[in-house]
Amino acid sequence: MRTLIIPLVSLLFLLLSANTQAKIIHVPADSSCIQCAINGAVDGDTVLVARGHYYERINFLGKAILVASNFLFDNDTITIDSTIIDADTSVLGISDTGSVVIFVSGEDSNSVITGFTIQNGIGTFPPYEDRSGGSIFCYSSSPTIRNNNITYNRASSGGGISCESYSSPVITNNVIKANSVNHGGGGILCFGHSSPVIRSNSITNNSAGGGGGIACGNSAGTICNNTIADNSAEYSGGGISCWDSSPFIGNNTITGNSAADYGGGISCYDNSSPTISNNTVTSNSATTWGGGISCEFYSSPVIMNNIISTSMDGEGIACKRESYPTIRHNDVWNNADSNFYNCPAGVGDTTWGTNSNGTPCDSFYNISCCPLFCYPDTGNYYLAENSCCVGAGYDSLGNPDSTADIGAFGVGCPPLFPPDPFSLLFPPNKAFTPRVVRFDWETATDPDPSDQVIYDLHVSTSYRFPSDSTTIDSNLAMSEHVKTLDYGTYYWKVKAKDNHGAERWSNHIRYFMVTGVHYSLGDFNGDGAIDIADVVFSVNYLYNSGPAPDPLELGDANCDGLVDIADVVCLVNYLFIGGPLPCGF
Repeated sequence: MRTLIIPLVSLLFLLLSANTQAKIIHVPADSSCIQCAINGAVDGDTVLVARGHYYERINFLGKAILVASNFLFDNDTITIDSTIIDADTSVLGISDTGSVVIFVSGEDSNSVITGFTIQNGIGTFPPYEDRSGGSIFCYSSSPTIRNNNITYNRASSGGGISCESYSSPVITNNVIKANSVNHGGGGILCFGHSSPVIRSNSITNNSAGGGGGIACGNSAGTICNNTIADNSAEYSGGGISCWDSSPFIGNNTITGNSAADYGGGISCYDNSSPTISNNTVTSNSATTWGGGISCEFYSSPVIMNNIISTSMDGEGIACKRESYPTIRHNDVWNNADSNFYNCPAGVGDTTWGTNSNGTPCDSFYNISCCPLFCYPDTGNYYLAENSCCVGAGYDSLGNPDSTADIGAFGVGCPPLFPPDPFSLLFPPNKAFTPRVVRFDWETATDPDPSDQVIYDLHVSTSYRFPSDSTTIDSNLAMSEHVKTLDYGTYYWKVKAKDNHGAERWSNHIRYFMVTGVHYSLGDFNGDGAIDIADVVFSVNYLYNSGPAPDPLELGDANCDGLVDIADVVCLVNYLFIGGPLPCGF
């Protein structure tokens, strides 16, 4: 027993000695500036910064230290908002470029910055002529960056954070917002064999040439559990852009991002093979193609267990120029320019069969159905219990249709249901109308409490409703709408939608003719009234070689597509024995 006690006492003495060497340097009480405190710190020290606005730029100088605000103790986000490191050049009295914080001396995860608002950086030049890392610049370094607001920075690349040359920082729980660059990575840039862990961040409203939220070039890493929303790219990758990169992209919410060219949500190009798994990719847009995800130039991503829905512009998944993705167990639904474009054979052909939920799927178990998010209008993308995505995924053991769900989240609310069936009212089938057309349909009720129903009115010159000949008046609050149309024949239908994205189409598709005058079918003589004169006119036309109705369709009183004795019977029944009104009246 004696021999055991001696080593334990020695170890305890060493730990106590090490602990007494570490110190807390308070700013501004002990040191007038943050960098001054860093200069005097040694490995293991904490630089603790009081609330205030600090106009400076800081360099960790390779030290394994913790630089923190009092958020470390009070866990109050107001402390983050109120403890600001600001590289505003006009206040600092300098004109050269610079990042707010730099890690360029081989720092590892023991170099930590936490609890600050970091703003107004404009990037670092060395070791090449391109300003990078507007807020934080990591070069051959792998620090820990957590619980910061990284906002309003700009650079050539990496507006918020730049990780370059074998850098592998841990970036967690930050708000990365409203940063901008000309080239790649409005929020975060990973470049040059870097492998960061980007986890549980809010990455929003950033802009870039490519990769509005995140850009990965010649890198790997992990991008998981982030909200990546409302970012924009001038050419590709509104949310995330990968070129020559293979990160793991999992369990992210990627929504409302846009690319002027391709890859509104995620862009994969130039030999990129990321694994894209269990993400919710919804309401993104790309002007050219791939509103959800795009693949090109020998890229082979694995796209699995994702919800890719409601692209505002572009397809759900688009593949071009020698790309070979694996696409399986996704819900790809309701995307503006089709769900799939140029994808591998069989992908998207849901006539193949059904999955274990009974949902039509292709041979790769991809489905296309409303995911039934709990409350997407408030950012709640959990699934209703009766969502087609529940249990329709591919689990970690490779078992299809087990307990794995599709999307970033599992079940979060009870069953939800689409609006109830409803019918179109006016204009009725085969009606003649003036150019100003009043559309009217039944109000659709919804079985779910507190659900609001809105409508999309589709009007087309083709009964197939192709995009090039269809107008859509979206998100109408009332069950009526007026619009002006050119002369011609039109088809119309209405979609009712609720708060959860569930939809119901009208019971019918109707067609009508815009003639400039409102006619009623059955008004044989075209005088605007249906009366005995129309019976006389119809008999003369059918049996006495009298003039034909002009246009002929006016005589189709019973809407069967013909002008014959049945129309005369319809008129007589209506006028003399209380029969139904002729259609179109």
